[in-house]
Amino acid sequence: MFNSMSVKKAFTLSEVLIAMTVLGVIAAITVPSLINTYNDRMFVSAMKKNYSILSNAFLLARNFEYNDFEDWSHVDSDVEEIYKNYKYIKKYLYVIRECKNEEGCWSKEITKAYNRETAESASEKGIGNEIVTFTLNDGTNVCLDYWSQADTITYFGVSNNLLESPLSVIVDVNGDKAPNTLGRDVFAFVLTKNGLVPGGADNNSVNCKNKGVNYNYDCAAKYIKEY
Repeated sequence: MFNSMSVKKAFTLSEVLIAMTVLGVIAAITVPSLINTYNDRMFVSAMKKNYSILSNAFLLARNFEYNDFEDWSHVDSDVEEIYKNYKYIKKYLYVIRECKNEEGCWSKEITKAYNRETAESASEKGIGNEIVTFTLNDGTNVCLDYWSQADTITYFGVSNNLLESPLSVIVDVNGDKAPNTLGRDVFAFVLTKNGLVPGGADNNSVNCKNKGVNYNYDCAAKYIKEY
């Protein structure tokens, strides 16, 4: 006798196609977001590593050879003076290339702000004017430049223990690769009388991810605290 209870209903081809379409739409929406989140966490992790490496290099140079940071060179708009400071820390780093105010040690894609506009003082040379850039053995690009105290407070969110002409230390944690964007893979630090501090240390990172400005240089402190 035919047993009606043994009959199994299968999906029709149209139902399968509809389900696959829905899954495809969901994947198209969620996968890029998941990838961006993963990349952002990787960038932050690399930034923390760079902060530790560079901080140690400055402190070692100060403690063993070159006295207090106030005694270092602080002459603005002079690449040779910045290069003197670079040479102090170079021996404590693994540098594979260096550039004095020239292209070759920074991404050819000019650094963008969070709003995708060109970042303040950005060019194919790096960030700033009369700058020194170099690349570490892990591919991180680093840019050194002097800024006025007023600009350091405005752009970098650092206001305590400032040197006469504060030295910015900006890193692109994945080197020449995209996205080359402030607050994603590009982060800033400032050399103070007490050593290197993350951008945003004194302004609660108010400009980080602010699409109304093109100087999101104060994200590092926020991410160090939150991640």
